[in-house]
Amino acid sequence: MLYADSLIKGRLPAQVFEFVQTCSNKGHDICIPETTKLEFDRKQVRCLEQKIGDLNRARDSLVEYGVKCDDFDGPELVKAPDLMALMCDAGVKCTLEFPAIEDFKVAHRKACFREPPASPDKTKSDEMRDLVIWETALRVAKAEDCAILVSRDKVHTHHRGDKEASSHGLIRCNSFERAYESLSIETASGAKVRDLVAQILPDLIDDDRVPLVEGAQLISVKGPRFVDSDKGLTTVRAETMFSVGNGSELTSAITLEYSGLSPFCVKFEDIHVGDTHIPDFCYEVAKPLFDISDIDERKRGLKELFGD
Repeated sequence: MLYADSLIKGRLPAQVFEFVQTCSNKGHDICIPETTKLEFDRKQVRCLEQKIGDLNRARDSLVEYGVKCDDFDGPELVKAPDLMALMCDAGVKCTLEFPAIEDFKVAHRKACFREPPASPDKTKSDEMRDLVIWETALRVAKAEDCAILVSRDKVHTHHRGDKEASSHGLIRCNSFERAYESLSIETASGAKVRDLVAQILPDLIDDDRVPLVEGAQLISVKGPRFVDSDKGLTTVRAETMFSVGNGSELTSAITLEYSGLSPFCVKFEDIHVGDTHIPDFCYEVAKPLFDISDIDERKRGLKELFGD
């Protein structure tokens, strides 16, 4: 997503700049895999060489037609951008993540044996660089409990990687628009919904009524609303998006009922997988027993606190 067809001057491209500022405002950090930075630097050096060549040719043309032109030193006049400095200028906390030896080893094996998410197509080149970024992202996501990988690369976005990404807490987004949606999962309320869903996700995958398969993952939570009852229960309703685990996406309004951090009922409504509408369904487990013997006393205490 940092790829640019021209030399970057002054600040990051507008779309990237706006996204990293949003991350900063929401308290998220940016992590740049070293492999990504090296690719960025390689492309920018090529753009730099082209720009210097353009300046030199322009000067030579002016001189050829008798137009006075002060001499200049192209390499001194035009400089390659510093990616980490540009990130810092955008106001976001950004770190450079170097691949570990184990990242290289696993990426090497996956490239040789064409294991997911590598393409099984033997005509495709072995994209070790993409696999190194993949392994680095998995490691960071596991260490941080959740991370978002923003990339258009097929190795990173193909559903071949769904199972591994889900097991490590790595959310993949192939556009900034999708990444904006997924940032909601790491708000305090979004993370709580994510944790509740994670407890029952294996059971939902086993339920034939919902088209979630192994590797399915909650990737977006919008507008969660929590309501506490006088029976010690909490209900939360939210608009959600799931990665199905086979390359499709499922959107649904869900209503979760739970006690403490233990969900016992989830309702899926207005379910769509692509353009296909799926019937509503409800998944329930045994409802816990609650001790509410002191409920009247607690109500009296609240009335006294608020002046009846």
